[in-house]
Order: sequence, then structure tokens, then C-alpha cells
Amino acid sequence: MSADTCPTCNTDFYEPSLPSLCCDNCQIWFHWNCAQLTESEYEAIVADEESIWYCHNCCGIPDFTPSITTTSVWGNLKGSEIHLELSNAYSRIVGWRPNLFKLPKGAAGQSFVKEVNRLANAWTLKTNMEHVAVLAIHVMGALLLQKPGKRSTSSEHSAALTRRIELWKDGKFCELLSESEAIQKRLIAGSEKKRFQRKTILFCIHLQQRNEKICN
Repeated sequence: MSADTCPTCNTDFYEPSLPSLCCDNCQIWFHWNCAQLTESEYEAIVADEESIWYCHNCCGIPDFTPSITTTSVWGNLKGSEIHLELSNAYSRIVGWRPNLFKLPKGAAGQSFVKEVNRLANAWTLKTNMEHVAVLAIHVMGALLLQKPGKRSTSSEHSAALTRRIELWKDGKFCELLSESEAIQKRLIAGSEKKRFQRKTILFCIHLQQRNEKICN
């Protein structure tokens, strides 16, 4: 497969000349429609310099059978409750639009890295949290690094991450999921509004041109 060829349709990127984007994990390029994105989703990704996008090959995780014991505890959750809540979160986040802020410097960023290391050690040391740890790592970024707003600042990101880390440690995944889903709904609503405005402008231009032709 050539680097100039879309791996999905095996068509050269220049024939036809379709917009494309690169997976932030495997660094492979795809036509936006071959990546199963809508036009508005593609435009949102390329418009945000901090956006992260993973192709369908990289966004999935291994289908592990949970080996968590009934004595395992994560905040207020015990045993199989941990796996069920993380699995529910994962099933919801896979279709979300890219909206993550960069990991901030300072205590908030260090706490995030420390938690990732804790989960990675739980997996590599093959503890009873092994497979839940893999699932948690995949869910963690989407729940903790959602931009609060389109123009949110670095200090707001740090404050949001500090608060969310505490909820994460307490096992309050549902609360984090609800917050992130509300943010995602605002993103979709804003995108739909822009699309409607663009279509309205195009319609007005078309109507004006049509009237001009009639008058001439």
C-alpha cells in the first residue's frame, strides 16, 4: 500500500481529489468519507489545531473478559460494578467528536500522568484489576480532558482536570460521563447551527442571482 493511497478505497489521494486526514495514532491518511465522517465532523476536526482523531483501526480496544474479583474496590464501586460502568462509558465515547485539551502543566497534569502510570502498572503486574485497567486507560482521556467550552483557557482546563481527577478516583464515572455528554451535545448543536446558517446564505445568494437573471 502506497502512502499516497487511501487504505480503505485503495484510491490515490489525487484521483479523485477528496479531502483527507491523518490518524493521530498510526499516522495513516484516509479520505474523510472513507473514514466514515460526515462533512461537518471533518470540518470540525481540521478547524481545531488541538483536535485528535483516531481511525477505526485504532479507536477500538481488545475485547477482554474481566478478571476482576468481588473484593476489588474503586471509590464507591465494587467488583463487577467497576467493569460495567467503564464499559458503559467506553460504548458511549467511541462516537464522540474530537474535543480534548492538551495536558496542562503543573499539579493537574502530573496527577493525570500518575493515574495513567497506576493503571499501566495494574496491567503489567497482572493484578486482579488487569483488564479493567486497560479499559480505564482508554476511557480516561475522553472523560477527563474534554474542553469545557470552545474558547476555554489553560487555567480553566487545569481547574476542570483537577476536579475531574477527584471524581475519577472516587469511581464517579457516570457523573463524568454526564458532564462530557453535555459538552458533546453543545458541540453538535453549534455545528448544526453553522451548517444551517451556511445553507441559508447560499440559498440567499442563489435567489439573488436568479432574480438578477430574471430582471436582465
